[in-house]
Amino acid sequence: MKNVLEPLNVIVAERFERVQRDRDTGLVGDECFELFYPDPIEPNYSALAMEDLSGVFAFLVVRIIVSCIRFALEIVFWKKFGHEIERPAKENMQTVQLTLNFSTSTTIENATLIKGKYCELIDLLAEHADLCEI
Repeated sequence: MKNVLEPLNVIVAERFERVQRDRDTGLVGDECFELFYPDPIEPNYSALAMEDLSGVFAFLVVRIIVSCIRFALEIVFWKKFGHEIERPAKENMQTVQLTLNFSTSTTIENATLIKGKYCELIDLLAEHADLCEI
């Protein structure tokens, strides 16, 4: 942040010198100078009271209550109107067993081919996941 503040201070100082010079020559009137550089204003700080924050807390409590009610209604409606995923009967299912046997002297090309076929099989299983149990 200090890297940014120093160049900004230089720019402000250069502009102040120019405005001061223009004021001394009469190009900038006193009213314009006051608009550029008004008198410093003393900040007025006051502590926040609970009355000031009560609306925020009330809003938060209402949102939490509404969220809990909505969650409870979702559970009730899901239990009442939700449906189970229909799976085929066990007698209509087929079992697939995958065995990969390859030697340790397999070439990179063969390993890449095996990996590609395995990825195709996984994609096919994921595509038909509703028909089979994994």
